[in-house]
Amino acid sequence: MKNELSRLYKTTHKSIKKDYANYRYNIISKNLEKFRSIKRAHKELTTHKTWIHNLNHVTEETKTRKNVLIHATNFYRNLYKKHNKTIPENQINNELKTDTVLPIDEEEVYTHIKQLKNEKSPGPDGISNEVIKMGAPVLLHHLTKVFNMILNTEIVPKKWCSSDIILIFKKGNPQDIGNYRPISLLSSIYKLFASIILKRINQEIDNAQPIEQAGSRSGYSTMDHIQTIEQIIEKYREFNRPLYVAFIDYSKAFDSISHNSIWNAPSSLKSDQKYINIIKNLYENSTSKVKMETSGELFKIERGVRQGDPLSPKLFIAVLQDIFSKINWDQKGILLNGKYLNHLRFADDIAILAETPKDLEEMVTTLDHESKKVGLDMNTSKTKIMTNHYKRPIQVNGQQIEYVDSYIYLGKQVSFNVNSNLEEVKRRITLTWKKFWSLKEILKGN
Repeated sequence: MKNELSRLYKTTHKSIKKDYANYRYNIISKNLEKFRSIKRAHKELTTHKTWIHNLNHVTEETKTRKNVLIHATNFYRNLYKKHNKTIPENQINNELKTDTVLPIDEEEVYTHIKQLKNEKSPGPDGISNEVIKMGAPVLLHHLTKVFNMILNTEIVPKKWCSSDIILIFKKGNPQDIGNYRPISLLSSIYKLFASIILKRINQEIDNAQPIEQAGSRSGYSTMDHIQTIEQIIEKYREFNRPLYVAFIDYSKAFDSISHNSIWNAPSSLKSDQKYINIIKNLYENSTSKVKMETSGELFKIERGVRQGDPLSPKLFIAVLQDIFSKINWDQKGILLNGKYLNHLRFADDIAILAETPKDLEEMVTTLDHESKKVGLDMNTSKTKIMTNHYKRPIQVNGQQIEYVDSYIYLGKQVSFNVNSNLEEVKRRITLTWKKFWSLKEILKGN
């Protein structure tokens, strides 16, 4: 009897091990063949949910689940609270065109339904993209009717203004709430509507962007600016000319811009008034709550763009363009083919270029002054300067900006070192090994 049980145990154990290996293999194969993504396979194979175990709060730690949630809620309630220090912006110009807004038709809605991505977390209403896509034949007429009603009344449903905030750890100390990225889980039906509005205002916002802005724009990528800055560094090194580059960092950029600036920016671009009024109505009634294993208290969102909203990237670069349009940097920067290039932008990643420390200090100070008007605070501890010349002290708001020998710009290390590309290759190899070991269960699996 004992030997029989032992054989049964071994047979069962081998079968379980074999079945589990086949299960893992099928998931990995599916994600590699269909999506070319090891990351997706790792996510699907991870059956446990990562918790925020504790958070630092002033001088003590919050360890209970209730206190962690309360601390996170209070942090984001304060983060999204309106700041009185922002300078009032101009009122919206109500004389902007409205007669050019066409009704939304069923074909337009269906086109955007087909573009919805699967496996996206739903908002507070629990309706997923898969449900909308499967129910499209029945829902199409009703959704079109609702969207046109919103277009006519310029009032969005209250449920669309509410979101759940989930926290994604970035890097650094996991006990510091500031090291988490807040992602707003919004209604999938709202995001469908927002994608339609985005399609309609996209061209106007893009047309207003200068060549210096490569973020959130079709036909542009990080490679454009990486190539540009490396070519500039190489030429200045070759001809032994002084170059100063300031890499600007904003504190919580997407969470900080004032709501007035969000709807004033499209207004200054002469977007249709209806779209501006809808955006205004949405943000004026915006609320949220932190969601962990349970949800925290609801609080009002009084500043920042909603990360996860299809409109947010475009609205943000529109606000940035509004800032730069008020800055006069004529005859500043570096001269290329008879034109001055004084900065590069990729969303909120900004590099300022100058040939003298005096010019650079003036430019950074001016940008800081104009940024504060819309609620953006420059993080002087993370803003860095790189140069191939004398390191003259440069200050902003009484804070000295640190000089560095290299900087990770848009994911690539840049420096004035002749062997900078070799250093970058070594850095990438190190990062690759780190990634390999973080996915070792997949990459080393049978």
